[in-house]
Amino acid sequence: MKRVAVVLFLLVGFVVCGWTGNAYAQQKPIELSLNLVIPQTHQRYVSAIKPWTEDLEKRTQGRLKITPYFSNTMTPGAENYESAVTGLADMAEAFIGFTPGRFPVAELAWLPDININSRYPTYALWDVYKRLPEARKEWADTQVLALHACLSYRVLTAKKAVRTLEDAKGLKLVTTTRIAADTAKEIGATPVTVGLGDVYSAAEKGVVDGCLLPTDLLQSRKFGEVFHYGTRASMGYDAFYMVMNKKKYASLPADIRKIIDEMSGDYLVDLYAKAWVKIIDEGAQFAVEKQKFQFIDLAPAELARWEKVTRPIWDRKAAELEGKGLPGKKLIVEWRGLLEKYSK
Repeated sequence: MKRVAVVLFLLVGFVVCGWTGNAYAQQKPIELSLNLVIPQTHQRYVSAIKPWTEDLEKRTQGRLKITPYFSNTMTPGAENYESAVTGLADMAEAFIGFTPGRFPVAELAWLPDININSRYPTYALWDVYKRLPEARKEWADTQVLALHACLSYRVLTAKKAVRTLEDAKGLKLVTTTRIAADTAKEIGATPVTVGLGDVYSAAEKGVVDGCLLPTDLLQSRKFGEVFHYGTRASMGYDAFYMVMNKKKYASLPADIRKIIDEMSGDYLVDLYAKAWVKIIDEGAQFAVEKQKFQFIDLAPAELARWEKVTRPIWDRKAAELEGKGLPGKKLIVEWRGLLEKYSK
């Protein structure tokens, strides 16, 4: 009788332990929502964001799951960042141009550096963030996972090649930021506000003559079908963020936070930097080989002219920062130095 009782006890123990282990194994992963303005076919998602989220899920052995919400399905672009602040979204990634004035230090990326033409502005932007408390302060309401920047805007035109300032005079150019609009004005062009999704049709109809935008769009947005020339003066950069709601981050288990820390910051910035080079180079190559697109390099003397006429934009930005109680001149010097460092 005693022997039977022992056997029954052991059987019950095995069942309970098996059930408990099975329940633990089948626990639902912690799901984090990711608010995106771009579609799932966008190269920024394909080349950087998707590989990163997949690796993050693998590193946590499936305990973390990132669910992307594409194409502004969670919020309009202008509310993307705020969605991470409030917790409507756990994570958010977008262009800082959706919230002009909110990140005045990060907006240094928009300045036209003409002749520097940094190959890795992402590293420059991230170094500014890491080095300067003024840069970190403007992001204090979220957990910053990465800041990154695409390669330079170019003067992309449909019918007229721009080899001199005189060639740019009077052209109607699409711009996406306030500083880009100022840049267009300084080189003699007229800035035009057109949504990115409408640039192709505006160029096709002759409503605009060109744009100040990066060359990845020649392929991804098929701009190479309507724009046929690209002037290689560095007209500024687009800056982006990947952030997380602070309370959500703090609520995660310590070991998962550790993995997120290891896979954000320098790790994620490096992933973005290399992805941008790939995206931009492929877009430019595609346009040249498949669409007979022509790139134009300005003569050194002409580059000097462009630098001279756009210099007031830098001075105005420094004054703007000073007016906000920020060390504008110091920030400008730091930014230019880092662009040069990463121009190789």
